[in-house]
Amino acid sequence: MYSVLGDVTVTAPEGVEVELGGFTLLGDHKIDLAAVPRVPGTPTVRVRVYSLLGDTAVRSAR
Repeated sequence: MYSVLGDVTVTAPEGVEVELGGFTLLGDHKIDLAAVPRVPGTPTVRVRVYSLLGDTAVRSAR
């Protein structure tokens, strides 16, 4: 995913493992997942974001 002058927010279901990668220039990468045990057998979601002047956030659906 690419972003220029904007934020990216990804919402994942509770109990799913998420890996966040990529590159951000003048912004932040943040993972805020619920503190619940990971559900066995669920896939790992890999998110790659390349952004310029924007933040990337991954959060749990609550």
